[in-house]
Amino acid sequence: MNKDGSQKSDSGLVTVSAKIPKTLRRKLKEYGIRPSEVIRKALEDAVKEAELRIAEKELEKLKESIMKISVEEVLQGIRIEREGGKTRSLNSRRDGK
Repeated sequence: MNKDGSQKSDSGLVTVSAKIPKTLRRKLKEYGIRPSEVIRKALEDAVKEAELRIAEKELEKLKESIMKISVEEVLQGIRIEREGGKTRSLNSRRDGK
């Protein structure tokens, strides 16, 4: 048994279990629904949603950082790149150096 309560498996998969009402189990059998497929899909969807929420938060932080850069700094960066990438960084301007 793993630390999280799931059973160990040699195939790289673990077993998770859930208690459901007997009536639901009868209906699953009646309609030929395989609980493992439904559970796997629901868990995959839940993980994707969580990852999306995290990505959205990170994107918002990045957006806030980008919005702090002035148009003048962007233009200066483009000019520096065109002139061969002289390394007078934009950070030194921002820091007042």
